[in-house]
Amino acid sequence: MSKAFVDTTVLTDALLKTGDVSKRAISAIRGFDYSETPVYALKEFAGGPLRYWIWAHNKLVKTRSLSKALLEISALVRTPQKYAPSSMLEALSIAIRGKPPSAGADDILADRYAYAIRIDILAAWKRRRKLTTSVTYPIACYEESPPELDGDGLFALKIPCSRERQCALRAHLVRQNTGLQKIRDVLLGQSNKPENAKRLRVVKELIRNPKRDIDWKQCRHLGDAVFAVLAPPDCVILTTNLKDHLPLAEALGKTARLPG
Repeated sequence: MSKAFVDTTVLTDALLKTGDVSKRAISAIRGFDYSETPVYALKEFAGGPLRYWIWAHNKLVKTRSLSKALLEISALVRTPQKYAPSSMLEALSIAIRGKPPSAGADDILADRYAYAIRIDILAAWKRRRKLTTSVTYPIACYEESPPELDGDGLFALKIPCSRERQCALRAHLVRQNTGLQKIRDVLLGQSNKPENAKRLRVVKELIRNPKRDIDWKQCRHLGDAVFAVLAPPDCVILTTNLKDHLPLAEALGKTARLPG
């Protein structure tokens, strides 16, 4: 029986993208006899792509102007948050493709595209646990809170990690200490990208002090390492980021592949 372990990138393509990108992700998942999404992927999805979609939506609602929203988003390109502006602009691009602009006031266009993005956000949240056969590796310290609209038409999204409970993800990972050591060795030999350096620091900390708790930032920095360690040996890690995932997976005797 073929099995897939779905990462955040494929989850995002299936839930928020359109056209061939979305179809390819969904088809890839359905091409396996069994598929699973770890809760960590849902957490990453909410804290990353979905949050950026919400930011784009709220910017349109606040400015009531398509041109002003695009100007503010483009300004973010000059900040270290490289994924944020690209995701926000993609949200607007998808909305515009679904409802092409017609002659009209800037505020009318802003309302139109805010509504289109709002529908995408709500649909993605509703479908997030329905794409795969099952959702696995629950994280007790993380509570899934749905995006909610306030009286001003703005979305609020809480991504809470309980400060009163130890990190449940840490407990999953330290049980596989040998796997963490192999991940460490791979990261030591990889390029010194900032995200790899952060990931390596957290992995080293888990190995040295398996009983010490990690905070939400460290949890986020683990990223790809989580999928490599938690993926069952008979599952293929399904990802659009093969460059980073494959070396980690192979170090643990597992495999990763692209959708399609």
